[in-house]
Amino acid sequence: MAFAAVMPQIAADEAIEVLDLVMGDLIRSSSTKMTKQRLRTLKDLDAAAILLRQVWIAVCGTAADGAVGGFHRP
Repeated sequence: MAFAAVMPQIAADEAIEVLDLVMGDLIRSSSTKMTKQRLRTLKDLDAAAILLRQVWIAVCGTAADGAVGGFHRP
């Protein structure tokens, strides 16, 4: 009789433990995915910043030569 009284509690404890393990794995995998996505985004932003700098230098160089009317270098 004692066995029947204790089994539902043990089953509930094990179910909670399994749920905790599954949720932990889910959180870890989504955290890893977000970190990888952020790093990928940072690389894209770095590349865009470098390109923008190169274009700005080219525009400033052209303006310094007087080819662009009305443009003053800051």
